[in-house]
Amino acid sequence: MTQLPFDRTPGGAIRMDGNRLRDETIAGLRATIDSAGNPAVCLATVLVGDDRPSQLYVASKQKKAAEAGMTSR
Repeated sequence: MTQLPFDRTPGGAIRMDGNRLRDETIAGLRATIDSAGNPAVCLATVLVGDDRPSQLYVASKQKKAAEAGMTSR
């Protein structure tokens, strides 16, 4: 059985491990794409303006898409 990507604090609050969840999601996407014979899958992004935080966010998504076996534009 797979352990869920979160645990509970002593007070009962849910504490999620976002990095682990992200890594498991990317690995799952990679496995799905590989098992499908590596079809062309693309993440399309649209960036409007020169907002630096938005540029960093899109660059991060493009990097993770590449790790999952996808192209990005």
